[in-house]
Amino acid sequence: MSAVAEDKFGENQLAISELLNRVANEIHLTAGMTEDMQHSVSGSIDEHPEMMKVLSEEMQALDRLNQTLTGLADFVKILALCSPDGWQLNPTKAYSILTLEKLLVGLTKEQAETEQSDDTIGVLEMF
Repeated sequence: MSAVAEDKFGENQLAISELLNRVANEIHLTAGMTEDMQHSVSGSIDEHPEMMKVLSEEMQALDRLNQTLTGLADFVKILALCSPDGWQLNPTKAYSILTLEKLLVGLTKEQAETEQSDDTIGVLEMF
């Protein structure tokens, strides 16, 4: 059975557990981007040892951000597992405020469709 159903007004309803899983996946992907940034900063320390103090502080900040995002993703995944069967909502209004197309796609596609291959994770999207 699909996580999406039609409500009495003909609008899409989405199981809360599915929406929470999609949100957790997007948070986890963002955490992965911070890890990639840590590697870049680490390489900069080797190239610019005079900036070691500043770059080390930036690496620590990125590490805290990564840990926070990973913790939030895990928390939201557990909420998805704990959400009662049958609870649904229409996320259309929430989707309408998203300005990043990649985020919107990640939140509107079914879980199997949002899995990214390793070669697309962390790719910079120019605006």
